[in-house]
Amino acid sequence: KRCNRMQILKLLRQHGPTSRIDISRSLELTRAAVTIITNEMMENGILYKKGEANPNGKKATRGRKKVLIDIAPNYKFVFGVVVDRGVISVGLSNLNGDVLGKRSERLPDMLNVQRMLDSIARHAKDIKAESCLTNDQILGMGLCIPTQHFTELGVIPKGEKMDFTPLTKPLEEILGYRVVAEELVNSLALADIDFGYEEDKKPRNMVFVRYRKDITSSVII
Repeated sequence: KRCNRMQILKLLRQHGPTSRIDISRSLELTRAAVTIITNEMMENGILYKKGEANPNGKKATRGRKKVLIDIAPNYKFVFGVVVDRGVISVGLSNLNGDVLGKRSERLPDMLNVQRMLDSIARHAKDIKAESCLTNDQILGMGLCIPTQHFTELGVIPKGEKMDFTPLTKPLEEILGYRVVAEELVNSLALADIDFGYEEDKKPRNMVFVRYRKDITSSVII
């Protein structure tokens, strides 16, 4: 059931509001299974009924119409943090990416790791308090670090991936919720796919290029 829930959430995240019958077809699950799982998720506030499907340019048909369901945008809230060129930016959004609060602070170019982590935690706690939220309402925090800061922040390779635990573990202990980290340009590319396009125009693949004093890029397949 957990796997099916994850697949349903992933489908809705990628394709937007979808009917149960179309979820059933896409995931090759029985209609009964989809109905049971989505009803439970609606009872928990994760999903909600968005309305009836009404394809553009088509006449309304008789009989039972498809009811679209979608992820409830305010079910949980997420912190996003960017550390780039001596500036820390902390923001809070709902699951649709609507920004509810943000703060930034300039730190020295050669970052002191403990000072950086303390600053992130302080701003996150202040924004959470201003928004009248509890830890139970926070899904987690995403931390975005550019490649040029990896060495000074203690981020090292571990197998084929980078090990961000020197940053994420201390933050999790301070904040009390999950913290995940990723390279900044990879994060920008993924965010552009998620929030930069209408649902029916999202690209499956992307080459994302960021040009400032240097040029960095990310390939998303």
